[in-house]
Amino acid sequence: MSPFYSLLAVIELCARALAESKGQEQAWTRKGYVWRKLGKVLPDGAPHTRGCGASKRYAASAIPIIAVLLYISNRFAEVEVLDAISRAIQQNLVANPAFSRCWGAAVGEAESEITKARPSFYLTIGFPNVVHDGFIVRCGARPRVSGDDTDIYCLDLEWTLSELFRSGSQKFGEEFRFSSTPRRGRRS
Repeated sequence: MSPFYSLLAVIELCARALAESKGQEQAWTRKGYVWRKLGKVLPDGAPHTRGCGASKRYAASAIPIIAVLLYISNRFAEVEVLDAISRAIQQNLVANPAFSRCWGAAVGEAESEITKARPSFYLTIGFPNVVHDGFIVRCGARPRVSGDDTDIYCLDLEWTLSELFRSGSQKFGEEFRFSSTPRRGRRS
């Protein structure tokens, strides 16, 4: 079973790993609490959360999603845009086996601490346009652009999750994981 963490602990972890300044960490803290109050952007309900209100706790498996959304919020601050991206990611994790496998592989690589060359994983977000109404999220070894895309955002998922995992191990101890899967040992 995955441990659960307070929103503040999750945001502090994300900021420690990914924030560029103390001001950005403070902005992320405000955003996180606004998102929770609005019931938007953050993953909610089982298996992502336990409890409600100020006592709500987030599963370790939800931390990568939260981190990606906080990082993306540096470029796209509108809550409705971030909420739509969040829903697209969560929906694809459940309903799209290829996306889920790629996301899981990126999480697994981040947790493996392998020091040799690692595969890259990218999250590509296609914005709504005349061809498709909603956000399209893709995960792959390279940015994945469709001929229908007119505007995209691409994130190096492997770097993001590796930094996040490294910071999580420092903050919560060596047994920290995003999933209940045991970590692979180090290889040199």
